[in-house]
Amino acid sequence: MKKTVTLTIVFFALLLLSCTAVRNVKPLNKGDSRISLSFGGPITEVAGTNIPLPLLNVGYSYGVYDDVSIESGMALTDLLFGVMHIDGGITFHPLTIEKWNAGAYVSPGFVLTTNFKEDSFRLLPALNLGWYWEHKKSFFYTGVDSWFEFRNKRTDQNPQKNRWLPALYLGYGLNHNTWCFQVEGRLFTPHLKNSGRPVNNQGIGQHGIWGIYIGVNRSFGGRK
Repeated sequence: MKKTVTLTIVFFALLLLSCTAVRNVKPLNKGDSRISLSFGGPITEVAGTNIPLPLLNVGYSYGVYDDVSIESGMALTDLLFGVMHIDGGITFHPLTIEKWNAGAYVSPGFVLTTNFKEDSFRLLPALNLGWYWEHKKSFFYTGVDSWFEFRNKRTDQNPQKNRWLPALYLGYGLNHNTWCFQVEGRLFTPHLKNSGRPVNNQGIGQHGIWGIYIGVNRSFGGRK
């Protein structure tokens, strides 16, 4: 029974959040690469205590051009429960304002999830839009990360009524040579009620789900 409850919590959380915290906020140089590790998840009531789910994720990014990067990620914790979650995409930096040390980024991509059971395979298009500000070795960023669900049924075979699954986020990063440390807060699906779900998530009243992440990135290449 406990195992069933745990699997339900992990798989349900997996369907609500992007695989990792935002990886490519600032542009990578052409030929640079970055490995990222993040830890955290949606805030959920477990044994009477509200805690972020301890989900561990790994990601990789590569600079194709100075303002274009490709990236991929995988949720490692979920593999322990027989769930695969992979994301990927490409990040553009269409606007950079040098005098403000700021810029915009756009990341179209995909999210793939499955627990290897019948009709559990999900391949969802995704779109991440954001803005960052840099000050010395620190930077702040904010944006909205969205999934789009086109299937008519959810994984529990109930009708799929919500086609747009957004997450608002706000984060802070600190650079130290080739390392970067991040902390990020997210509000998943703020337009949807968080009641009537198999897990008790915490949001703004009866809407949305809060999430907290910490992350570390290591860059390889010319940028210091």
